[in-house]
Amino acid sequence: MANKYLRHGETYCGDGTTSAAAASNGGVGAWNNINVFEGTSPAYGTLAAGDVVYIRSKNNAGADITQTMAASINIGMAGLAETNPVTWIIDNGTVWSGISGVLTYTTSGNYSAYVRPYNNIHAASNNNLSFVHTGSYVSQNVFLRFENANSKNIKVDTSANNQYYGMYVAFEGVSTHENITAIVGNRRSGGYGFFAANVSETIATLINPSVTLVTNVAVGKGPVFKVGNYNNGGNIIVYGGKVSGAGATTGVPLVGTDGYSGVFQSFGLIYPATMDFSSAGMFNARYSYITASGQDGKFGNAVMDYFYQCTARFDGYYPTLNATLGDSANTPWSYMLYPYRTSKHNPAKTAISKTYTQSPATKTVGVEFLWANSFATSPTTDTTWVVVTYIDNTTGNLVTMSSYDIAASALSSSSAAWSAATYGPTNFAKYKIELTTPSSIKQDTDITVLFFSKTTSGSASDIIILDPDPVLT
Repeated sequence: MANKYLRHGETYCGDGTTSAAAASNGGVGAWNNINVFEGTSPAYGTLAAGDVVYIRSKNNAGADITQTMAASINIGMAGLAETNPVTWIIDNGTVWSGISGVLTYTTSGNYSAYVRPYNNIHAASNNNLSFVHTGSYVSQNVFLRFENANSKNIKVDTSANNQYYGMYVAFEGVSTHENITAIVGNRRSGGYGFFAANVSETIATLINPSVTLVTNVAVGKGPVFKVGNYNNGGNIIVYGGKVSGAGATTGVPLVGTDGYSGVFQSFGLIYPATMDFSSAGMFNARYSYITASGQDGKFGNAVMDYFYQCTARFDGYYPTLNATLGDSANTPWSYMLYPYRTSKHNPAKTAISKTYTQSPATKTVGVEFLWANSFATSPTTDTTWVVVTYIDNTTGNLVTMSSYDIAASALSSSSAAWSAATYGPTNFAKYKIELTTPSSIKQDTDITVLFFSKTTSGSASDIIILDPDPVLT
């Protein structure tokens, strides 16, 4: 393992061992051709597994480096193993003082840059490694592909793609991408996405991505993220970051699954409330699910699978009752459930909980919810019910109770003071479910309530609003 150096455009090609320009071919000094980064073996010296290669971000004339892709290219060294990767660093003045430029790969064709396995590419904080697609109309194609390869601070720009199709970034294997900046033009409608994990046994982790959707044309409203593969799944995990721009709007989904099983999870990724988390039409595989938390910049969260969607955002303006976020303003919040494919076998389900801080005692645990009047039927004990669990104060055992009753009795109406009994065009009826514990609840333990509903929506107006704060009386 050693540090190596590359100065593109210098007169002589050195052995790569120092940051200085070589005085002769094969002499001590930096390599002089960016093709080493593109997978060509250096003319002199040795590139070995475990090396760290520093690339000067301007050429010998002091200009930024632009490489035009006339064909697909490889990035990095071939034949590496997970235990000994090669790291490529686009320097912005740390090694070469005062030299801070940008290395750009550009093309207008259906060409891709493939980052080979176990090559890590690290740009500076100013995204001084960029991949720019300048074509307006292209086939849906991979523009940048990572296979078991990590990245940091790179920029991908497909803003010129303004027709039906668009280029995308593909992930294969296990990889992590920190501070990736994406300026995104068109995406193909349907399950195709800009960031795609569509190869089996893939887990791509994105940390603090910045995604700007620049266009919102009638077609090409494909999702930002696409997960799923027919074999063992393609998965994406996102920590932090933001999706914004003119294209981040109504009718544009954040995630799609394209008919195959896959998992998407985000923690703190912010996207506009007008965007769709996903859509029922993108869940043609029964084994996919997607989740998000903190997507509103606070404590909102969402889950969606083949059967139903449950979401909560403080900026969703759903009717609220008792639950607050616990922030300085005690912002009220609630869950919205959209059971678009539920059935007797696969109900919608949501867990809520409350810490019991009072002295041990028996309690009635109540759950309040709003039921859209547009549903074909009213809720009954065999279609909508709760399961309550708590810790018994005497035995320390977990006690489980259920309100399910096959007799199909009508549920109790409620007079709770919700903030509203309407949401958009939807009018609601108020309901509650209550269960009394047969024994005392142990102090400072959690009471968990699982809410179930089998009733299927007939339209997008058929929704349930659930108060996440159980009432104890």
